[in-house]
Amino acid sequence: MGILLGGVAGVPSARIVILGGGVVGSNAAQIAVGSGAQVVVIDRNLDVLRRMDRLLGARVITVFSNRDNVEHHVLRADLVIGGVLIPSAAAPSW
Repeated sequence: MGILLGGVAGVPSARIVILGGGVVGSNAAQIAVGSGAQVVVIDRNLDVLRRMDRLLGARVITVFSNRDNVEHHVLRADLVIGGVLIPSAAAPSW
């Protein structure tokens, strides 16, 4: 059985968790909110979380990143999007 990410009447919306609220996370959150999903953005930078609140308001839940919060939200997610920048690390290559 699959999950319908977009909102349709009579079908519960998907829960999308986005790790990191930078450029990737911010754009992913805007797309996810536009699809009608329940969106949670997790970041450890309070300024980033405040910016996300200003940008998307009540349509997104912002959460400070720590081990417990990440575990709690990721285990309940239908989709997890990773957008965390690790300084001086090489970008993944396929």
